[in-house]
Amino acid sequence: MNDSDPIPLDIDSIDRMGDIKTFDSAPDLKLQTKFGVFLWWSDKLPKWIHPDDLPLAEKIVPGFRIFRREPSDAPDERKQGYARLHYGKQSFRAFPIVWLEVASEGFEVGDRVEIKSEHGKRKPGLANIDQMLWNRNAKQIEYFLIRNGMKLERKFEGHELSHAVELEGYLDHRRSS
Repeated sequence: MNDSDPIPLDIDSIDRMGDIKTFDSAPDLKLQTKFGVFLWWSDKLPKWIHPDDLPLAEKIVPGFRIFRREPSDAPDERKQGYARLHYGKQSFRAFPIVWLEVASEGFEVGDRVEIKSEHGKRKPGLANIDQMLWNRNAKQIEYFLIRNGMKLERKFEGHELSHAVELEGYLDHRRSS
């Protein structure tokens, strides 16, 4: 098995795994925004995914993408126990499902970021986050960026990036002050 292959999941062994958990989407609890990665595949996946969203989920789960989990927008879906999982502009609804929770570094797919130079170690500039992937060996998020419509070859770590200030919004805010 290589690092890009999904890990087969034995549902009965979840309790013996430390960091692995099912997220809670109980309708009576306030669901907090969390980030996580679906490294595992199970034949039970179709039961966990909203039927309308299954074609998309089967394309993007499992893998190394970092998803943002939030309560569903629709009250009836929340009542049924669904949460909404986002990866950039793509999203699907799911019941509690097995995932590895990942600490957020404050970035998401699509964010405009500045590449820090760190005293000339890197070429600084602005870019957009194209992908956020989990490196299971280093146990960290890796960011793949697009600058001027071209994908940058190198992977970036969170400490190498900062949120870019939207100059137009900043100037409008300054004028109204």
